[in-house]
Amino acid sequence: MKAGSEFPPVTVYNVDDKLFLIDGFHRVAAAEAVADVKMKATPVIDANVIQGTMGEAIAAAALANTTHGRPMKRNEHKNAFRMLAKSGQLEGKTTRHIADLMHNVVSHVSIHNWANKEFPDLLATKAKKRKKSETGREPYVDGMTSREIEHRAAVSNIQQTLSLIMNGRITDEQSLHDIAALAKGVLDKAIELGGDPDHEAY
Repeated sequence: MKAGSEFPPVTVYNVDDKLFLIDGFHRVAAAEAVADVKMKATPVIDANVIQGTMGEAIAAAALANTTHGRPMKRNEHKNAFRMLAKSGQLEGKTTRHIADLMHNVVSHVSIHNWANKEFPDLLATKAKKRKKSETGREPYVDGMTSREIEHRAAVSNIQQTLSLIMNGRITDEQSLHDIAALAKGVLDKAIELGGDPDHEAY
């Protein structure tokens, strides 16, 4: 910022005529630091101001935490989910919808586990006790069996890895080598078992 680089506007929510900074705390801090160096009393920074409710503002802040450049730790993902759950903006949504909202930084299986433990009334579709299938297995999440949950979790992990790479969050050479080697093995085995790489992913 000192060199005159341009940064995207920060995001501010206007809730009942009160302004809340949602995304861009580091940009604001940098602008204040530059203002101090240049001995300016008030730093100036562009902002997108959105009119909304407090719940919408809290949800937006939680989601902004999932798109920052630095990789987040698991407890940070969990805290972002807690913020979303407390915002009231997840009512009626399934675990997959919530995972999509959080840019798939965590799997829908993790969302299900967190919700059941801390917000048991949150999910739109919860596990229901039903008769066992012919295989003797009992359905769990959203009518899925334990094996189906395991399969979806595997796919979600691949989607999460792809998302991290596409967003430039994995850059060290050794990790990229490891991912490339594992991805080739997964691709070869999936094709051998009948998988179609041109099939549209879920």
